[in-house]
Amino acid sequence: MYDAIVVGARCAGSSTAMLLARKGYRADYERQGDEWAMPFYELTCGMATFAPPPPEMTAIYEALRGNAHDTSRFIGLITEAISPTEFFAAENVLRIVAGG
Repeated sequence: MYDAIVVGARCAGSSTAMLLARKGYRADYERQGDEWAMPFYELTCGMATFAPPPPEMTAIYEALRGNAHDTSRFIGLITEAISPTEFFAAENVLRIVAGG
């Protein structure tokens, strides 16, 4: 509830955001934002190396060929519509590689 108040106040440019931040709500908001953003950051850093993909990623790429649903979800990683934590969960990767 408080996170929504902080976000709304910050978007509105309200001094309420500063008051809530002083009470410690901003720290929780930032922690949650960092937890959400870190998997995207790590994915981006991995892709930015321009190194050949590791064998695990090559297997996923090959399994995505002809798999429109999961290819769309993979593209969702780049647009931040799908969490890397969700996409790269072991059971999801096993399902994709198994052709399911």
